[in-house]
Amino acid sequence: MTGVGTVNKSLQRLTLTTIPIVGTYIGGQSGAYSGCANSSGNALYSDTFTLQVSQASGIASLTFTYQGLNESCTIAGALAQNGPIHSIPSATYKCDKGLNTTVAISDLRITAQGIEGRLAASDVGGACREDARFSAVLY
Repeated sequence: MTGVGTVNKSLQRLTLTTIPIVGTYIGGQSGAYSGCANSSGNALYSDTFTLQVSQASGIASLTFTYQGLNESCTIAGALAQNGPIHSIPSATYKCDKGLNTTVAISDLRITAQGIEGRLAASDVGGACREDARFSAVLY
């Protein structure tokens, strides 16, 4: 049409219904340690795990029990949901063997088969950064 102006609007995902993430899952995680003070710590890794997820009063807790490492790590924090995607922008990250830091969980999604997401921790010891992706099916 001639003489009609342009309209610019930004879009934002709208959450209409809370999507629960609670459950027990089994899956795998692959990632990398980078930026380590000792370059020998820079490495790719993969692990298998069982995952117990709980959710109450806006707080989510994800407990990964790693099969090969014989270690459990719990990530907990305020859960945010935008449309079908969850995140935990600032969570605690504690493991049985002493790790106690913070982590950001992003792209956390419930799928028809289970759960998937990403994690990023800026300091997991030795000045190393950890970036990983995980995916698991309902157990």
